[in-house]
Amino acid sequence: MLTAENGKLAAAEQKCSDLESSLAAEKQKSSGLESSLTTEKQRCADFEARLTAENGKLAAAEQKCSDLESSLTAEKQKSSGLEANLTTEKQSFEDKLTSGDVKLAAAQQKCSGLESSLAAEEQKVSGLEASLTTEKQRCADFEARLTAENGK
Repeated sequence: MLTAENGKLAAAEQKCSDLESSLAAEKQKSSGLESSLTTEKQRCADFEARLTAENGKLAAAEQKCSDLESSLTAEKQKSSGLEANLTTEKQSFEDKLTSGDVKLAAAQQKCSGLESSLAAEEQKVSGLEASLTTEKQRCADFEARLTAENGK
């Protein structure tokens, strides 16, 4: 009977030893998971910081686009006013044409200056439109990158 009890005791001690080994393995696994969790939390924090920075860049680009659109609108209005002035000057030129060659030469000179000014303004407007297109593309690129980052 003592032998049977010793056998049970030995089996119980072996079971305890096995459970202690399993507990140690689970603790090690838990420690590894905690380390992984900490790493993932840091990656998330890093991503949030990058996302915040990208959002700031995007907001700045959107503001720049908005400012360029306002500038373009103002330039178009200015150009429209110059076109109206040119039309008026052309009419004046036609009226002066009947007044003689001297008046005609003076009107031609004035018209030529206005046409040069109009061409310069149209060139400026064309440049602003190109800049606006570039900024809109940059905004679209930022949005695409932000969407891609959000997808990750």
